[in-house]
Amino acid sequence: MSNNRRCSSVAPPSTSIGQSPVSAQRALRILEATGLSQFAAIRAALLGSAERVRKHGELAAELASLEAEEVDRAEMLSIACCP
Repeated sequence: MSNNRRCSSVAPPSTSIGQSPVSAQRALRILEATGLSQFAAIRAALLGSAERVRKHGELAAELASLEAEEVDRAEMLSIACCP
């Protein structure tokens, strides 16, 4: 019988941070200076980045939807073109 359990949390290898670009190391140090552990700082950065990507996608979809609606498009153009 094999043991196929997996770890429920993933901690980055310590060497991965040392091999990161200087700008990433500097950013990590700034986050750690707030009192976060290295793991918590990396997790916070990943979650923040994912949230920004999600919001960007939502805004792009909303813009595409507005541009597709002729009435909304005319209203946007009237506001942008003529004060």
